[in-house]
Amino acid sequence: MRKLAHLAGKPPLYGTAPLAEHIHGLRTTGMSFDLIARKADVSSSTILYIAKGRTKGCQREKAQRILSVRPRDYDDRADRPSLGCRRRIQALYRAGHGPVLIGSMAGLDASTISGLANAHHPTVSGRTARAVEAAYRVLLPTAGTHSKARAQALKRGWAPAGAWADIDDPECTPDPGAEEEPRNKWQVAEDRRTEITHLASFGVPEHEIADRLGMGHAYVHDLLRKLRKQQGLAA
Repeated sequence: MRKLAHLAGKPPLYGTAPLAEHIHGLRTTGMSFDLIARKADVSSSTILYIAKGRTKGCQREKAQRILSVRPRDYDDRADRPSLGCRRRIQALYRAGHGPVLIGSMAGLDASTISGLANAHHPTVSGRTARAVEAAYRVLLPTAGTHSKARAQALKRGWAPAGAWADIDDPECTPDPGAEEEPRNKWQVAEDRRTEITHLASFGVPEHEIADRLGMGHAYVHDLLRKLRKQQGLAA
């Protein structure tokens, strides 16, 4: 490789200044030295020495692999900033989905969902990030009925999903003009009835349905009794 580089008029070593700048840019997105090294297939010490200015040259082949590493290219072994999880959960709150329902969809505790929404966890594991992303994809197309979660989101100014051009980009700011489609009271009532009957069809107890959706136990009980009565008359 050295002989080929020499014949092509290229020095065998690549200057580390652009490499250090690239590594610094990757680090600002939350990537660790170890993660960058794994993605570039070089040793962690190589990345660290370049970043700290302890070496003035790097083999050209290694340099090309380092420069090919893209921002936020996380693997399963790497923790990552919780920013994307936080924005997704806040958008789900804004859409009327509460922490219990989000947690059940993601396989996480409701306390973890609440902590992420309120920025109590600066980083998350790859598993948690994937779980939140999966719950976000499933729940976002549907209108939630958790009035407390929605009120919290509105009070704290949490952005709806449509406000983000890139929900994972730390440099991205939400579009203040982006809003959800307005829903009238009949649409809200229909959404509530749909979610309640859906959960009840899977045998979820009434008190748990009420807790998941942030509704009163009596409201859920009365609605289900009314629906069962209507079904009985129809039969």
